[in-house]
Amino acid sequence: FQDNDHNRDPKITYEDRIAVRAVLHQPVSQDIALIYHSSGTFWSLPGSRIHGGEKRYAALARIIMEETGCDIDPDIGRPFLRVDGWTKDWGVYIHEISYCYSVKVKGSIVEGVAGKRYFQPVWAPPQSVKNTIAAHANRCTSPWGRFSLFRDLNIMTYYTWSTGQDSLVQLAGMYVPNTETAVATGES
Repeated sequence: FQDNDHNRDPKITYEDRIAVRAVLHQPVSQDIALIYHSSGTFWSLPGSRIHGGEKRYAALARIIMEETGCDIDPDIGRPFLRVDGWTKDWGVYIHEISYCYSVKVKGSIVEGVAGKRYFQPVWAPPQSVKNTIAAHANRCTSPWGRFSLFRDLNIMTYYTWSTGQDSLVQLAGMYVPNTETAVATGES
């Protein structure tokens, strides 16, 4: 997909950024974590870029701890989706490759505990998460936030459809899911 601020240009060299994203479930209610970013007034799924040499599981566990204060079950399996997006961030042209996992919280959740920095996690049913992301698209104050909203709306739309929670697939943009690409990557 492409964000609204930048279209993919074949003449531009993009920096690849590998990232992991989580549809993070509470163990009992199956509510999903949603992170509010006060710095850009937007909502996103937990996730971020992988640091050099980090394995996906280690990156996902680190990021979820930073953003939600939760531990995750170590059996994350394979990604259910790979999302490619192109944007410009702080003057750098980015090709973000996000591997998306459905993971469960390990242990209990301490309500009201925020992650590090400016993250404020909340928990909601999948359809509410999708609706919250969509509702804030026009309120977002940062270009990266608009990119993230668009990306995560696509992820949640695919997730709710693939888990039978939505009967109509209407992706937020031009992205067409390729589950073969996500599954064929091998590493988890």
